[in-house]
Amino acid sequence: MMTDSNTIQILPELVANQIAAGEVVQRPSSVVKELLENAVDAGASEIGLWVEEAGRTLIKVSDNGTGMSAADLKLAFERHATSKIRSAEDLFKISSRGFRGEALASIAAVAQVEAKSRMKKQEMGSQLTIEGGTVVESGLTVAAEGTEISVRNLFFNIPARRNFLKSDAIEFRHICDEFQRVALAHPEIAFLLIHGDATVYHLQTANRKRRIVGIMGAVFDERLVPVEEETPLLQISGYIGKPEYSKKTRGEQFLFVNDRFIRSNRLHHAILQAFEGILPDKRHPAYFLFLQIDPAHIDVNIHPTKTEIQFDDERTVYGLLKASVRHAIGQFNISPVIDFETEASFQPPTDPNRPVRPPVIQVDPHFNPFDPPNRGTAAKGRQGTREWTTDSYEAYQKAFEPIREEALDTQCSVLPWNDRFLLQIETDRMRVVDTARAHTHLLYVGFCRSIEEDRTLAQQLLFPLELTFKDEEIEHLSQMLPEMLSMGFDAEPKGGGQINIRAIPYGTTENAVRDTLDELIQTEGSSEEATTEEKRERLAVALARKQAVKSSHSLNGQEAQALMNSMDENGWPQRDRHGNALWWEVRPEQLIERDE
Repeated sequence: MMTDSNTIQILPELVANQIAAGEVVQRPSSVVKELLENAVDAGASEIGLWVEEAGRTLIKVSDNGTGMSAADLKLAFERHATSKIRSAEDLFKISSRGFRGEALASIAAVAQVEAKSRMKKQEMGSQLTIEGGTVVESGLTVAAEGTEISVRNLFFNIPARRNFLKSDAIEFRHICDEFQRVALAHPEIAFLLIHGDATVYHLQTANRKRRIVGIMGAVFDERLVPVEEETPLLQISGYIGKPEYSKKTRGEQFLFVNDRFIRSNRLHHAILQAFEGILPDKRHPAYFLFLQIDPAHIDVNIHPTKTEIQFDDERTVYGLLKASVRHAIGQFNISPVIDFETEASFQPPTDPNRPVRPPVIQVDPHFNPFDPPNRGTAAKGRQGTREWTTDSYEAYQKAFEPIREEALDTQCSVLPWNDRFLLQIETDRMRVVDTARAHTHLLYVGFCRSIEEDRTLAQQLLFPLELTFKDEEIEHLSQMLPEMLSMGFDAEPKGGGQINIRAIPYGTTENAVRDTLDELIQTEGSSEEATTEEKRERLAVALARKQAVKSSHSLNGQEAQALMNSMDENGWPQRDRHGNALWWEVRPEQLIERDE
């Protein structure tokens, strides 16, 4: 049935611009990325970024680049206006960063923008004010050489979009990410980042390694291994992190193609493959790698944020990257790391001189390993078991004779086995305890209990520890200060990415503080929002992991007995917070050979 009304209509220009802006401007960091990249493309040697309220109220970027004339300044805010593309063929040989010709127009459609620019040898500059995509003022003005663009009240005309922004801490973290990527790619440019009244980064021009250290922190000075390879297709340079500094979470992986930060699961896999056999499972190495390739061999125009690219010969690029990283690893004699975190299976020791007999399998459908032990008698309803007699106990003891020979006290009921385990031998059973796992769990429970009962103890340090972190890491730790105080830390952030530790939880060694805070930063950075309880739990986990005995460490008799006493006091918990078994029970019938 036909009607007179039209179903399809042309959107008003303002609405169309706001829809298009949503593709480019997703959050304040999107604005930061576009403005910084434009400043780099303008040939600037100094770039400043000022942010207020994580970019909600102000994002200002100033550069000393070539500047623009009045006509160019106005055209720059028109959609599909660009200085970087003249024909369709140019799309396949792009070497600049911003090039779509819609970024400034998109930003101006959802914010209040003021732009000033002056070209070299010009006495006066040009000024332009735009609100919601509409020019409200233009003319001449006094301006420094270069360009300054201020973006105020982002999404002021789209309240629903503004409400979807996260907390200031999270939004500023994204801004720092974009700033770091641009600054890492251009060490020849000086960068400044100021958030509110705080100077977050003040980076002078430097070589590539100095720039990495300036952004990531002084601790990276000794963590980096250089990578340098050149082939007819591809030039690879940069640095990889030493395996011992790998982390469980990602965040220190930077890959650039023609000085543009990119994401590529395929190339990330190539780097991980180069570390195969060297890194423990589920660990991520740091890397800062820069690939230079003829722009004709790549396509960067496949994603609005321009962080995903396609290679015309990805297989070759994959192979070259893997080989280059592997060569750097071998050239600098990086030793493999043994993984002690894998699940262990219990295998009682055997006498090498004893002939091997095929095992006899007997299935007991009523057997439940979590049933309480029935001391001295066979369990009711269970078939195939027998009572614990003097003869069987002697055979049981004989089966573990090789272990007893390792013990300092042959009368001790708690014996070490294979470094990782403790054996508690009783009259009718034996418990096999995973030392590191049980100790970690007991410490975790103890820390949580201390917080609940408000009875944590601190030990004052004679000389405060002065530790250096990245600026965003300092921000994470600053957010955790109340929880750290409740656990016994007395910490105070200082300028220059430094934090002073004056007191630490009782029982914590000074050597473990750095690792504890590193792990805390990783877990804190993996969640966007966290309650006080969640933060305290993470701190308890980090402290427990760093204070617990390691899997490769064998306890002495006193330490072993103390661990067993703690297990008794806590009711012998079966599993940790992740569901991993802390101990296993081994009964006689599982060890003693049956006579058929």
